[in-house]
Amino acid sequence: MKLNIVVFILFVIIYVLTIVLTIFKIKDIHKNPEKYEHEDLINETNRKYANKWDKFSSFFKSLSHQYGMINMLLCFVFVALGTIFIFSINKAYSQGEGYITLGTQLIGSIGLLFLGIPLCMIIIPLAIKKPFFVVTTLDMFNTDHRPKIYFKGYILFLVFFIITFPFITLSCNNYVYYDSNGIYSNRYFQIEEKFTSYEEITKIEIYLTYKEEKISGVHYDVYLNDGRFNINSPSGKKKIFADNTFTIHNYVINKSNCEFIITPLTEDDINFLVENYTNDDYQKILEVFNADQLKEN
Repeated sequence: MKLNIVVFILFVIIYVLTIVLTIFKIKDIHKNPEKYEHEDLINETNRKYANKWDKFSSFFKSLSHQYGMINMLLCFVFVALGTIFIFSINKAYSQGEGYITLGTQLIGSIGLLFLGIPLCMIIIPLAIKKPFFVVTTLDMFNTDHRPKIYFKGYILFLVFFIITFPFITLSCNNYVYYDSNGIYSNRYFQIEEKFTSYEEITKIEIYLTYKEEKISGVHYDVYLNDGRFNINSPSGKKKIFADNTFTIHNYVINKSNCEFIITPLTEDDINFLVENYTNDDYQKILEVFNADQLKEN
């Protein structure tokens, strides 16, 4: 069984278990609110902050809002680490010569952001039973009654988790890599990896995209067994053509009889490329945009 299938099954188990355990937690909060009053902790908090409740920056509405910024920072750290995890696990699946970065992984990052709001701003602070974190959650639901904060917090977490976790899971399982034989892909709503040899590629579309009348990118759309997608994902502002794309292009030229549909470069395009990009990028783009002529020769 491939690694991505094993990890996907693990994510599904985590998804189901988290939902079940959270539902049990919500039921327990509803039936036994006294367990979540934490009277000793509240008394300790009131003693510690007795002379501080009105001492907060004018930028904030209360001391709770001000201290809550720590929870917000925790949320951003959670998103950053989660995004690194998504890209790392995508690369771990890639066994070939090169890995192609897909913008769809950012969907997982957005999911992490929405999940991080209840998790890092409510659930984790409630779990850390310290006066500081008691203060951070006081104004979260316009109530200082701790059982209500628990109940509403876990309800909110459950809703966000049910909605966002599938997108995070799919982003982890969404990857493309290649070797000398062909391209291996696992699209966003797929579970099983699919392989397309270079000989099986039927068509490639090559064209420029523009933003505010300036070249913004080069599209190299490859038609695979599971649909088409743009494999050109350069990194860096001064990079318009990825080395991986050029490597795949050479494999296609040598091994495939596919049809090339190329939108020719205009004189303005050429001048813009010469002025704004490296000579190496420019030469590669010229070669790629002349691919149909190379095949004829």
